[in-house]
Amino acid sequence: MVTPPEQNANLPDAKIVSVGQLCPLRPVNHVYMTVDSAAFALALDALDHDGIASVSRLLPRVLSVCTRIQAKGMDLAPAFDLTALFQDLLNGFM
Repeated sequence: MVTPPEQNANLPDAKIVSVGQLCPLRPVNHVYMTVDSAAFALALDALDHDGIASVSRLLPRVLSVCTRIQAKGMDLAPAFDLTALFQDLLNGFM
C-alpha cells in the first residue's frame, strides 16, 4: 500500500484499485501480492481490458477469488521464504 494511494495514479488514465475493494479485510502485503488470488485476478482483468482493472467485472467470481489464498498454479513457499529473509534482514538491523 502506498500512502496516500493517489500518488500511484499520476499516470494518464491510471486508476486506483485495491485488493480490499474486491475482498474487504483481506490482508495482503507486497510479498504475498505476488501469489495472491485477488491480486492475480485484478491483474489479469487489467491485462484483458486495456490495462484497467474493474472490481465490478470480477464480482460474479468474488467468492471463488476471495476464498482462495493463492492464485491457481502459484506456490506460497517462495513468498514464505522471502518473508523470512526480509524478517532476518530487519532483525539484523535492530
